[in-house]
Amino acid sequence: MADGIKIGNLDISAFKVGSGDCKVYLGDVKVYPSTDLPYDSKVQYLKSDSGQYIDTGIIPSGSTFGMKLRTNYGTGRYDANNDCFIAGCRNDSSNTRWCIGRTKYNFYYGYGGYEKSSESIYATIFTTSLNFLNDKKFTVNGSSMSLPSLSFTPSYNIRLFGSAGVSAYYSVWYGEMYSAQISNGSDIIMDLIPVRKDGVGYMYDKISGNLLGNNGTGSFIIGPDIN
Repeated sequence: MADGIKIGNLDISAFKVGSGDCKVYLGDVKVYPSTDLPYDSKVQYLKSDSGQYIDTGIIPSGSTFGMKLRTNYGTGRYDANNDCFIAGCRNDSSNTRWCIGRTKYNFYYGYGGYEKSSESIYATIFTTSLNFLNDKKFTVNGSSMSLPSLSFTPSYNIRLFGSAGVSAYYSVWYGEMYSAQISNGSDIIMDLIPVRKDGVGYMYDKISGNLLGNNGTGSFIIGPDIN
């Protein structure tokens, strides 16, 4: 929330600012944000098809962190069952994983423990969440299961389109990502949407105003523009 901000005699303290979708005008002059958004267009999705991924820079270093993803089912590059992390991190080869992943037939969570969902994989688009807004649940398209207590402290940043981790203990997910949010407690601390700038795909954080680009190889496939 803005703090005691006035334009002339107009107090805009109660206006919600900080989102890329929020604009404030004084007459015909835009005063917030002070510059145009740092991308050419919103797009429907970014798609990884080889080695693309995004490092969010956020370590989920406690039991209050969570995330929410909107994706298709995609495919994996981890083993014969297409088992892979869609997003998350992993400390080592044991069950120290903090992630949303997919097998050949199911979504699963890693949260110290490991459990598959029974949700059908035949929908086109999925909304999956892991302890989002500290709700202690793993949810796939509205169907939820309770999470165990987090029994370890993650050591790596959350990676989108795969997982960050030690040596070979990471994987790359091939699929389309429509949005991603990271929360800590009751606060959303990163709110990402796919965008296009100069022909390159990024995730734009509506909270910080930053563009997050590809940290892997190749280039993201960019979905159609959103008007």
